[in-house]
Amino acid sequence: MEKQHLFVKVQYGKRKLNYYCEDESVQIGDTVCVPIGNYELEYCKVVERKYYASMPYPCDFNRKVMPKLETKSRLTR
Repeated sequence: MEKQHLFVKVQYGKRKLNYYCEDESVQIGDTVCVPIGNYELEYCKVVERKYYASMPYPCDFNRKVMPKLETKSRLTR
């Protein structure tokens, strides 16, 4: 069976943004940390999950969900 690639959409204000997600335990409704723009990290809610048989965008253009942290406070240390 081919490897499936998980992408999630997160709600950022009124916009929905796509991110590649290596962690398959991320579910709709989870809050994840994602890069916004060039330098900012934001916590956003996952609103959609979708698997692709191949990457829908070139690898260099895929933004990734940050690895899970036990608490948000670890991000600021």
